[in-house]
Amino acid sequence: MRGSGASAGRERALGLCEGLSKPGDFAHAMAAVVVTARTRLVVIGALGGKPLLLEAEAASIDGATRALQIIDGLYEVRRHMQIVTLRGALAEAGA
Repeated sequence: MRGSGASAGRERALGLCEGLSKPGDFAHAMAAVVVTARTRLVVIGALGGKPLLLEAEAASIDGATRALQIIDGLYEVRRHMQIVTLRGALAEAGA
């Protein structure tokens, strides 16, 4: 996995994490997190369609798990990969 970290003492925190099988490949799982004093956003990509945007309370592991359950054609292994990647992005953002 590859991530980009957040800076302490800033007004916002950012986290990005991608699940790749090898450098240069398309991501099998992808998550980005933005946290500010008023906002919490999660974007989950590499779903085979448009990205999934989650806000506020839904921008969490539980919210993402519920949202990923209802996406047609997304099998259990792919859902698990997305949740693991989201955990990495949340950790990068310090959220």
